[in-house]
Order: sequence, then structure tokens, then C-alpha cells
Amino acid sequence: MLSIQKVTIAVNGGIEFGAKLTPKQLMILSSYDTEIELSTFQQLYVEVRKEDVKQISQELQEFGLKVIWSV
Repeated sequence: MLSIQKVTIAVNGGIEFGAKLTPKQLMILSSYDTEIELSTFQQLYVEVRKEDVKQISQELQEFGLKVIWSV
């Protein structure tokens, strides 16, 4: 039985204080069918399959989100 390797990426709407997310950004985040955790650093932690990290990061950036790999 193969286990699926997952990694956590940190996502935020920008570095400015009070950065906001748009409805489209929230929709793309919810499309990954995973729990989203809000950190004390004002980042959203999203667990994704390791093999999909680059593709998902690119998609999120296209929607204006900032992505930090592997938390």
C-alpha cells in the first residue's frame, strides 16, 4: 500500500497589515478539499500532496496569494 506524501504550505494575502482575501482567493483555497488552518502569523496553512506543490503554488500565485513552501 502506497502512502501519499503531503506537505504543508503557508499562504497569505500579502505582507501589509490587515491584508484581505477576495472571494475568488477563498474559492481557489477551498477547491483543494483539505482543512485550512489560520496560524498566529496571519498565514493560512494548507496541506497538499507533495507531487502537486509546484502546480498548486503557481495557481495560488495567479490568484494574487503569496505562497511559502513547506512549513
